Amino acid sequence: MKAKERMLDLSGLTFLVVDDNRDVRSMLREFLRCFGAKKFLEADEGADALAIIDHKSVDIVITNWEMRPIDGLELVRLIRRQPTAEKRTLPVIMVSGHSTAANVRLARDQGVTEFLTKPISASELYKRVEEVILRPRPFVRAPKYIGPCRHRHDKSSYEGPKRRTQDDDLYAATAT
Repeated sequence: MKAKERMLDLSGLTFLVVDDNRDVRSMLREFLRCFGAKKFLEADEGADALAIIDHKSVDIVITNWEMRPIDGLELVRLIRRQPTAEKRTLPVIMVSGHSTAANVRLARDQGVTEFLTKPISASELYKRVEEVILRPRPFVRAPKYIGPCRHRHDKSSYEGPKRRTQDDDLYAATAT
């Protein structure tokens, strides 16, 4: 991040940090605090995170992939099947040390919004937070996928045949 760039105002957002390692949760919370965030919720595994999401207002979830008994991928699957659009469309930043192309695709295909590779740096975390705030992707639901649109670039000027074979099954999460 360049020194002259203006930072986002994160003071009104609530972050849910989910990791089975207390030190990692603390580090993520401290990075977010340095970015101006003031509201944090924490969980050490997916089931606890779901309970928080059910009872509290959360704006962004940052979760580790590897946890037990409910890992980060299962947490994302369960979030994407929440009954309300507000909860179902939560931005989720997945953190993992296993950042192979196959794992990044798997996370994307499960509905992860952004992927962050360990070791975590403050600047890379900020980029992911900035991405979900400034460039949110439309949310889609199809028979085999629920989550943010997997295409990063807006091709609204595209006038050719459908890009997906099941475009008719896609809908905006805000629709009832």
